[in-house]
This record gives sequence, C-alpha cells and structure tokens, in this order.
Amino acid sequence: MLMELHATLDLKAGNLSEEAGVWAMYDNYRRVHRTLGKTPIERKHELSDITPYSYDVQPLFNLKEEALRVQKRLLAQLQRKVKGSP
Repeated sequence: MLMELHATLDLKAGNLSEEAGVWAMYDNYRRVHRTLGKTPIERKHELSDITPYSYDVQPLFNLKEEALRVQKRLLAQLQRKVKGSP
C-alpha cells in the first residue's frame, strides 16, 4: 500500500497529508482490490455481522493464556523447521 501511495503522490507538495487522505479514500472506497474482488469497504460490510465488537471480546482475553498460545505456536513452527532440515 505504501508503495502505491508513494507512486501517486508528489512528495514535495505542501498538502501531502490531504493528498494521502484523498488517496486512502479512493483506495478503500472506490478501487476494487484484486485479492478481494471488491473494495475493502464492501468486504468490511460483508463481515460486519459476524465480527464481534471489542467490548464483547475484551472480557474473554487472558494475557497469560495468549502468551502461552503464542509460545506454543512458535515452538511448533520451530519444530517443523528443524524436522525439515537435513
């Protein structure tokens, strides 16, 4: 995204922030993204009914359990790499 943004902006322009905002609006609301087959805002609306709100998720979050889950995942990735090496 940054590469596309930099390719379209005049980095010497005085209103760089405004130009970046206009580009972001175009990119999210008008431009069909190849991987989605639609605009990001269209995809967001499709997922809005099944995406929980942060206030619903936050009480369920346990930092210690999350840290353990991440450690287990990283260990499993490392073990797969070790098994795959000669």
